[in-house]
Amino acid sequence: MVYNRKGLLDLDPSHSRRQRRQLTARSTFVRLFVPSYNLTPSRTPTAATRFTLFASRVVVVLTLVALFNLFVGAKPNCALTDRHTETSIVWGIRHRPVFNQGAPMLYIFLKDFLTGASRALASLLSLENSAAMQYDNSTLTLTSVGTPDPFVTLFRGRYYLTFTAGNRVEIWSSSSLADIESSAARHVIWTPPQGTDHSADLWAPELHAIHGRWYVYYAAANPAHGNKSHRMYVLGGPPASEDPCRGQWEFLGRIVGMPDHWAIDGTVFELNGDTYFTYSGWPLDDIEDPSDLIQQLFILKLADPTSAASAATVISTPQHPWEITREGNGTDHGINEGPQFLSSPDGAIAWRGLVYSCAGSWTHEYKMGLLQYVGGDPLDPDSWRKGEEPLVQMLKHGTGPFGPGHGSFVSLDGEVVAIYHATDSPTDGWDNRKARAQRVVFTNEGPYMGRSFGMGMSRPEGGLVRRLKYKLARSARNKQDMAGEKGLRILLGSRATCNSTPS
Repeated sequence: MVYNRKGLLDLDPSHSRRQRRQLTARSTFVRLFVPSYNLTPSRTPTAATRFTLFASRVVVVLTLVALFNLFVGAKPNCALTDRHTETSIVWGIRHRPVFNQGAPMLYIFLKDFLTGASRALASLLSLENSAAMQYDNSTLTLTSVGTPDPFVTLFRGRYYLTFTAGNRVEIWSSSSLADIESSAARHVIWTPPQGTDHSADLWAPELHAIHGRWYVYYAAANPAHGNKSHRMYVLGGPPASEDPCRGQWEFLGRIVGMPDHWAIDGTVFELNGDTYFTYSGWPLDDIEDPSDLIQQLFILKLADPTSAASAATVISTPQHPWEITREGNGTDHGINEGPQFLSSPDGAIAWRGLVYSCAGSWTHEYKMGLLQYVGGDPLDPDSWRKGEEPLVQMLKHGTGPFGPGHGSFVSLDGEVVAIYHATDSPTDGWDNRKARAQRVVFTNEGPYMGRSFGMGMSRPEGGLVRRLKYKLARSARNKQDMAGEKGLRILLGSRATCNSTPS
């Protein structure tokens, strides 16, 4: 083939029309994929020319991939199933019968073609990794007002939400968790008498059904002594076979046999046939003059819902840098608090342990970590293994939510969902800690929540390809978040079908 000075193909006038078409097609193919034919010897390639050639090749490849998916319909290992539409999705293209639905299918064909091409381009540019393909870290905001330390209990098709209200214990009850703020019946089950040693700063109440009766565990302080007087208290309610919001509640006091030291965020769980109580407390080394810069996790066995059967044992002390908040004035706060028991659903992966919150709850660095139970006596510190990385935290330089922590877990239709609080702004501190929901999956390493969430705010520096990657990734993430949030809303909007409370 011969090219003229303008880089175009010179055709011999003696060639037939068919020969000219064949030469033109061959020339186009060669110019796309063979760089040496793209330029005449007298011309040098510019950046624009090179990018044009690259883009042309990408278009050809994407066209072939999209056409293959549409007409051949091969289903590789990455094929997924959309649980709501029940249509097969392969490489981002929904398979429908293309040839028997008339003219309107042209629009569907073009739409699916462009969708598949864009997703193939994203894959080509390595915009998604395998973890992102397998896990949807979308978050759903459940409340528009502050509901810190949210704890959700499922009972007879309804969700029961407790949270830190400050001066009372309040329960929201609804058949829909996604719309619980607007649909809930709200019940104040306990308001402490004023002036008592448990009438101030009621924190993190939790509703549990144990041995046939409803109980609420919460922390409270003496208004005359402030935060340092926080202790754990118990309320007793109606039988566990009845609606916890309908019966009478009574004050049962502290847990008998529990150490008399600063203690908050207590929770109850069953393990190996026994009932255990774990909480966050100041060190026991010096009860008379305790340090408020360290919060450890303690565990003790319960003889009954209000009595300890063992001494309290420390099972976790802040040790990783991400568990510590540094104030900048030489004051460091090492914090482990908000423990919650979590176990994997029945299946090949077996994991049991505690999810706890760490760093300062008043900062955007608040996050959750893992403490795996590895077997043996739960009262033995060696029976617990701390994770090397957080379970979930705010993405550095991200857009929020901020400070995810102190929540609970519910199991719905085979899926585990975390309910925790987080703020809209990095400077909110203890204000506006709204309840959020996010899926939890289990891998061979344990629970997984994406490690971090939130779209990064900083724009990338570099060439055109890097900026293109950023724009496509941001667009793809926005679409994924919308789809994931919609699916999560559908899941949490359905009637509760699982009772996760211990008997």
